[in-house]
Amino acid sequence: DVCGNVSGVWPSGSVYHVLCNITVPQGDTLTIEDGVTVKFVAGTGLVCNGTLNVLGNDSSKVLFTSKEPTPLPGDWGNVELYGFMNNIHHLNYEYATDGFTGSNAIGSTFDNVYMVGNLSLTANGIYLSNSKIYGNSCNNGSALSFHGSQGGNFGIPIKNCVIYDNVGSNLINGNDIVLVNCSIINNDGLLELYGNSALINTIVGSGHTIDDNGILNVSYSLIQDGISSIDYPYENALVW
Repeated sequence: DVCGNVSGVWPSGSVYHVLCNITVPQGDTLTIEDGVTVKFVAGTGLVCNGTLNVLGNDSSKVLFTSKEPTPLPGDWGNVELYGFMNNIHHLNYEYATDGFTGSNAIGSTFDNVYMVGNLSLTANGIYLSNSKIYGNSCNNGSALSFHGSQGGNFGIPIKNCVIYDNVGSNLINGNDIVLVNCSIINNDGLLELYGNSALINTIVGSGHTIDDNGILNVSYSLIQDGISSIDYPYENALVW
């Protein structure tokens, strides 16, 4: 059972019960190894002011879930990230009120995070403001992949961010995402946007072609290399 400040290593295959809100203090690191199950009592959550490493793998994922005997969406709170260099790999994340939220999570990485179908109806997927997303690469796929699934609403807001120095055959592949107050510069690869997505007060620099495969709302933005199709009128946007 855990409660209050936490840090150190939670070893592979362990089960942890979160009985009150837990916090990783600034300057500390919590490492959760593969196969760990973390069960949150109703209303509790995790706030990370330091560094959170979730080190699941393809054959032994980490699970964040509800401790309720009959779990329901929104049972527990969520994970908030306010520190640098978090690593979230191969995580199943279920029955929470919200997804990952926070700010200033510079240098953080997410891959193979599954949170579809059992979160609260109002949940975001990943909502990190004032952050930088950089240094990702993928030779045969997408450097960055964001997928919301919220019944046609914008699933993943990405706010006040700089996305740069990423390389992939696709730079961004995602559905139901909204980029607000962002700069996308000095990357390599196509932006493929599906579902209901939006660019608001966002700069997409030269070399970043946008392939619009859904409904794309563009307002107060600068799109330097154009968009493949027009679904909605542009509002106070410069596109060429």
